Amino acid sequence: MCRAGVVVVVVYFCLTVLTLCLAKTTSYCPLNSTNKTEFREPIILTNSSGKLEFYIPNLQDGKLIFNPQEKFIISCPNPRNFLITSNSNTTIGQCTNGHLKVAGKTCSFQELSCNKSIRGDVFVRNNKTCGYNNHGTPIDIGYYVDVRSQKRLEFLPLIQVCHNLKKGNTYYSEHIIHGRLMKHFSRSRFRPGFSTQGLNTSAAVAYKQSYQKSSFSRQLGSSLQADNYINNKSFLSRGHLAPDADFLFAPWQFATYFYLNAVPQWQSVNGGNWHKVESMVRKLAGQLETDLRIITGTHGVLTFPGADHTDVEIYLLPNEALPVPKFIWKLVYSPKTRRAIVLISLNNPFVKDTSEIDKICVDICKQYGWAQENWEKFDRGVVYCCEYETFTTVVQTVPEIDVIGVLEGPKKT
Repeated sequence: MCRAGVVVVVVYFCLTVLTLCLAKTTSYCPLNSTNKTEFREPIILTNSSGKLEFYIPNLQDGKLIFNPQEKFIISCPNPRNFLITSNSNTTIGQCTNGHLKVAGKTCSFQELSCNKSIRGDVFVRNNKTCGYNNHGTPIDIGYYVDVRSQKRLEFLPLIQVCHNLKKGNTYYSEHIIHGRLMKHFSRSRFRPGFSTQGLNTSAAVAYKQSYQKSSFSRQLGSSLQADNYINNKSFLSRGHLAPDADFLFAPWQFATYFYLNAVPQWQSVNGGNWHKVESMVRKLAGQLETDLRIITGTHGVLTFPGADHTDVEIYLLPNEALPVPKFIWKLVYSPKTRRAIVLISLNNPFVKDTSEIDKICVDICKQYGWAQENWEKFDRGVVYCCEYETFTTVVQTVPEIDVIGVLEGPKKT
């Protein structure tokens, strides 16, 4: 009996040790999207599907992780940039026994840092067209990655824009929100300056308030008239089309700071109802825990009465370049359910009466759970909602997508 007991104890001990060993070899590696050096954080890539793609982390117990034994690519794009751990532009990493192995060293994700902050690049698709009457050129914002195995650079797009190179205006910008990872999005406070890369116009100068004032004075024929719009409390900001807060990692957020991804938007609108629109879209993505395809664009040119009381279209640059949009719209689409909604903002905080609001469609915000108390406040930028099919009959720059119904708004919490 004693011998049998000893055998049982030994077997139990061995099984316990074996279980612990197996658990150790299958441990995942934590991935924190917010760390002390995130302004120099590298981008993480994968080629597990046979092509190079941005790495989208998995979730385990509410945490971002690398899967056990999973290999990934760590990149610090730009020939003069490199990963400090390996002194290399592109490095292979692997999750082994719960630890990250990078260039033969064990480290945490928080310790991965590039020599310089990653800004991103642009790739102009000169052989293609987009937008109304094909006046736009598709331009990708993303990263050139060194694919050493093939001795070439490959461009990975993060944001796609349709831009009129001659007039300097972007018709629309497109990106993806990864809703199931919403709670882990970086909250980096670092904000890079806007890049002029890909432009044929002087947008950096045009957004200066002194230049805005002179442009308004010239077009309206009166500096006093211009004072009504451009002053210490009122000016046009660089309104993001694809907002930085829609992206998971800090380097992805930094890639939104391109003039290609911005339009002249009144600051009171940008920080008013439009900010709420962006927040509601992220809230919905988080509630649905799914990817949402977001397309944000402009329509029409804003007009103000000139010195002779006739309506004057407003542009920030000569020769009708860099128009101030009348409307800014955001198309929210769920590929999973094939449902969509279009939220439209009137980029004019100076209207005094509802009769001045030229709506593109019948407002369906309240019907589908997108209504907000402040949507009708003029100084914050009036907001209303359209069905996709109705909207596209008026705004012909919108990409075609397969829509079978209307996407309902986020649930109130």
